[in-house]
Amino acid sequence: MAGVVIGDHGTPSEMMAVAAEVGYSETAFLEPTDDRMVWNTRYFAPQMEVDFCGHATIAAGSILRTQFCAGTYLLRANVGEISVERTLGDDGDVRVHTYIGRTSRSDRSDAALSTALPALGCGTTDLDPAIPTAISSPA
Repeated sequence: MAGVVIGDHGTPSEMMAVAAEVGYSETAFLEPTDDRMVWNTRYFAPQMEVDFCGHATIAAGSILRTQFCAGTYLLRANVGEISVERTLGDDGDVRVHTYIGRTSRSDRSDAALSTALPALGCGTTDLDPAIPTAISSPA
């Protein structure tokens, strides 16, 4: 689960405090622009700002469609522009589609993995050896 907060949010320390109060691993903060389909977006964990959070982006797309109107929303985030669209499938299930644009992918280093896993509360035994690890970032 992820939090979504809509409106003017103040300083980064204030957003971090709200993220801690919300209590999820990350919270998306959406600030409207003059165009109701474009939102300035920042993501905060209770301890820090993060550049991107997939599940908070999906939650944001769902909330925007529910609270406002159908269509494709543009989220302006640290990683660039992310388009988000919420639709209903033929089976009636809600689907949220996201597109981040170009990313680059590189092999991960052992040092990066040894730093990332503890930060995520994981160890190497939590990884599926059939799925290679990599580093992905905005291009």
